[in-house]
Amino acid sequence: MNRSGPASTIGCLLISDDKQHRKILERVACTEGWNLDACVTVLEAMKLVFRKKYELAFVDIQSVAGSSMQNDYQGLAGDLSRDHVPLLIVNGVPEDPIGEITARQIGVWVYLPGFDGKTELDVLFREARLALKRLTRQPSSTGVIEVTASKPHQ
Repeated sequence: MNRSGPASTIGCLLISDDKQHRKILERVACTEGWNLDACVTVLEAMKLVFRKKYELAFVDIQSVAGSSMQNDYQGLAGDLSRDHVPLLIVNGVPEDPIGEITARQIGVWVYLPGFDGKTELDVLFREARLALKRLTRQPSSTGVIEVTASKPHQ
């Protein structure tokens, strides 16, 4: 994955049932140079995933906590992590102590135990761009391919 175009060409998929969360995340992601597609249902998200390439996905499980859609969102997060995006952010349910363990088991890049107005989302989206650069394979002067990854800020 080698992106040399402007930052706005970097794709981000957002799935959230909370209109306010979508509005906040869209504003921050776009300000930080992400080309964001937002959706509400798992079906919408999967249709987009099969049509487009995304470097980052943000699954807002907090927005469907306690509803019948929570398991669908969790399943989508696992699928995205395994097969579709190099970086995955899961916004979990603050009251669910198992949420972070589950998220780590599926290989998320960042787990948020719920977010509010104090969460530094701009830093998170900026760090995601930097992590993508580090994940990009760079040929070294010795001809060996080097791959590096960063520890996400939480």
